[in-house]
Amino acid sequence: MKMALMYLFIVSEIKNRIKRTSALKILFHQINLIVERLPLN
Repeated sequence: MKMALMYLFIVSEIKNRIKRTSALKILFHQINLIVERLPLN
């Protein structure tokens, strides 16, 4: 029983983190696009 509760808790934690990281990934992706357009060379 304890294992099932732990599993559910971990799954919900992972889902919350995915939501947060997906928002960050979008942000980083946009920053990367801007950086790629800059003439660094």
